[in-house]
Amino acid sequence: MIAMDVTDYIPQRKPFVMIDAIQAIDDTSVMTVLSPKEDNVLVSDGYFTSGGMMENIAQSAAFFAGYSYKQKGEAVPLGFITSIKNLKISKFPEVGETLSTKVVNTNEVLDFQIFEGKIKDNQHNLIAQCEIRVFIQK
Repeated sequence: MIAMDVTDYIPQRKPFVMIDAIQAIDDTSVMTVLSPKEDNVLVSDGYFTSGGMMENIAQSAAFFAGYSYKQKGEAVPLGFITSIKNLKISKFPEVGETLSTKVVNTNEVLDFQIFEGKIKDNQHNLIAQCEIRVFIQK
């Protein structure tokens, strides 16, 4: 794990932070980790919801964008989700299960960034995926 405070790079604050730690980051992608707890606002009946998984992917993308801008010596910008495409969820993870989320920046057009997001469970099974497009407000 990479030691850093994720809230330095995303606008969300507790109790709405859906990233526990950063596992890896490079020029095109980030891998984040989350173990949803029972008191997570996006947990229902002991399971992490579809909204929680989407927020986890979105915050991972926001972290990547914020980190990239900080690396260039620029302020962390606000980003706004403009679309989510091809969402597929095959499993709702249980509370306490460790999720690994990878988002890859596949394209940038003007002030838009396009990410492919994938979430894997404890057994490294793909449980959710989508494409997310984000408008970066500079």
